[in-house]
Amino acid sequence: MLLILLLIPCLGIGWKPGGDLGVYYQASEWLQKGWVTKLYSDNAKIGNFFYGPLGLAFLKPLCLLSLSQANILWLALQTLAYVFFWRSLFKIFPELLEPERIKLFLLVWIVSIKPIHSSFQSHNVQLMFAALLICSEVAF
Repeated sequence: MLLILLLIPCLGIGWKPGGDLGVYYQASEWLQKGWVTKLYSDNAKIGNFFYGPLGLAFLKPLCLLSLSQANILWLALQTLAYVFFWRSLFKIFPELLEPERIKLFLLVWIVSIKPIHSSFQSHNVQLMFAALLICSEVAF
């Protein structure tokens, strides 16, 4: 229940496009125009883009969507990352789900509120990276 309680305001605050998504979207437009060198040499105009070639490959098709469509896609990816983050965390630390250890779960949940909320609010990739890392831990 607390996980849903955290997700609801995250989705609400992430509904309005902005933050890093605006930078990613503009970078995608510049990539479609072939302005790769400009993206790395003159990117202050779009809010500074610091990602490498792999980021370019993932972001390039983003501008094929409208900004509002890209935002919906981004929220879906953030939500998916949220689900995988918690799912994997519970696999690594199953004791978090034990009723007699509710205080341990509450501590982890409380500490996670700000970074997760900020990831949705700023439309950045930290939650996605966290989910990828913790899912990798489970997989290997």
